[in-house]
Amino acid sequence: MLAASVVLSPRAAGPDDEFIRAYIQITQADNLAKSAQKSSAAAKYQEALNTLKALKSGNPGWKTGVIDFRIDYVTKKLKALNVSNPDTPTTPKPAAKPAVFDAETARLRISDLTRRLESLENNLTLKDAQLKEALSAVPSADETKRLAKL
Repeated sequence: MLAASVVLSPRAAGPDDEFIRAYIQITQADNLAKSAQKSSAAAKYQEALNTLKALKSGNPGWKTGVIDFRIDYVTKKLKALNVSNPDTPTTPKPAAKPAVFDAETARLRISDLTRRLESLENNLTLKDAQLKEALSAVPSADETKRLAKL
């Protein structure tokens, strides 16, 4: 409980702490939504959205893909609760501009996916070895018959 209060303190040490605070708010909102407390969940989602937007504006280069994913997640949850975002303008948005290719974000995403792929391949190799070891311990049909005769 003490750790949660430290993480949720208003004077967080850096972007990691701010992101953790937003993540905890999202988790709390998810739990409130599951227990049919829509207005409380919406308030907590809005709080998380504000934290994420402040984090993004205060640290423009910090894990933009992760922050954008969480902002999108929270926005979808707010829409699902039929709560409009007060920061959203009521006038229709102009036609969307094509997405700008960000080489740095793409490079980081590729690097992350490469690491995940390597990890999964290592896990597969390990599981394959464990399976072979387990199967080698099983006696063959001939050995089973021979042991049965003893």
